Amino acid sequence: MSALPPVDSVTTSRVQIPVLLKRLWCDRTAQIALIVLSAIVLAVLVGPWVYPASPNQIDFDRALLPPSPAHLLGTNDLGQDQLARLLSGGRISLAVGVVAMG
Repeated sequence: MSALPPVDSVTTSRVQIPVLLKRLWCDRTAQIALIVLSAIVLAVLVGPWVYPASPNQIDFDRALLPPSPAHLLGTNDLGQDQLARLLSGGRISLAVGVVAMG
């Protein structure tokens, strides 16, 4: 794999952006990263509608249940659904990342 040359802010223009995107698209690692990132974003954005369990509901009777059709990733020690908490935390993490990038 060849390393990309350093980019000087003076020489950066709109003409170079399509060339950079084309080089990134031809890179196998960049393609895999784009697919994984897209899957994460899609799961986090669409997940709460597809999997409507509450991430904050506490039920000690369901504490530490193993994965099952009712709780795909099981529950934690407070009886909260782990997949719902993962999707909720993913939304927060992506929002923080976008704000930090901006």
